[in-house]
Amino acid sequence: MNNLTTFYVVRHGESEGNANHTLGVQLENTPFGSSLTTIGVEQAENTARLLGSVHFDKVISSTLTRAHMTAKILAEEKGLFVETTELLKERSRGKIVGDLEKKIAKRLGNIFNEMELMTTEEQVALKDEYGIELRDETTSRIITFLRECAIAYPDKTLLLVTHGAVMRSLLIHLGFGTGKELGSGAIKNAAYFTMKSDGVDFFLGELYNINKVIIKG
Repeated sequence: MNNLTTFYVVRHGESEGNANHTLGVQLENTPFGSSLTTIGVEQAENTARLLGSVHFDKVISSTLTRAHMTAKILAEEKGLFVETTELLKERSRGKIVGDLEKKIAKRLGNIFNEMELMTTEEQVALKDEYGIELRDETTSRIITFLRECAIAYPDKTLLLVTHGAVMRSLLIHLGFGTGKELGSGAIKNAAYFTMKSDGVDFFLGELYNINKVIIKG
C-alpha cells in the first residue's frame, strides 16, 4: 500500500512519579507533571540507540515534562525539533488521586486497572462525579490525532512520545489485547510500538518491551 504514514509510538522513561508514588501524587495535577529520573534518562537513551538508524521526519511529544524530556533525548542526535501537543497527554484521572484512588481502586490499587473490572454504568458514574477520562475517550482523541497526522504526512515517519495509558488504549483499539489483558506493567518505560496508517485504517507492527499482563480482580 502506498502513502502510508509510519508511526513510532514511545512511552516516556521512568519519571519521578513512577519511582516515588507520594511525589507522583503531589505532581499529578500540576501543569507539566514530573521529570525523568536518572534511570528514566538512561532508558530513553537506550531507546534512542535502538532507533538510531530510523529516519524520522517529525517528532511530536505530550506537553508533560517526562514525555518532552524523553522526546528531546530521542530527537537530539537527529537534530530534530520536538513539537508538543496536549492530545498526547496521559489519560486524565480527574480528581481520583492519592488516598481517593486507593479507596476506589481497593481491589487493585490502580484506578485504570480497576475500571476494567467495572460495568459501563460504574465507569460513567466515575466520570460524572470525578471527571476521570474514560478509556474510549482517550482512544477517540488519540485516533483522531493520528488520522490527522496520517493525512498531513503521507509516506513520512513520525515519532510520537506519550504515556502508558494512552498506548494501552491504542493497543486495545488495534487488537493487540483486551483491557483485562493489558494491565499495569504491560508497557514498560521507554517501550515502543510501530504502526502504519493511511488516515483510515491502522496496521500494528513491531513491539518493544510490551507484554500482556492480565488483570485479576
